[in-house]
Amino acid sequence: MLPNPFRPVRSALLGLHAAGVVATHIMAGAVLGALGVAAVAGMLGKRIAETKSQR
Repeated sequence: MLPNPFRPVRSALLGLHAAGVVATHIMAGAVLGALGVAAVAGMLGKRIAETKSQR
């Protein structure tokens, strides 16, 4: 939806809302990415520990 130049207050509010939604999605992506990295690191650490204990 394009901002209406004849309603600057509403356009500004829509812009702020859109910016907030984008920022929220970026932060959610960052959190999910960090959790994914932590899960992979945990699995790798577990495998390394298992191989060291078998020696």
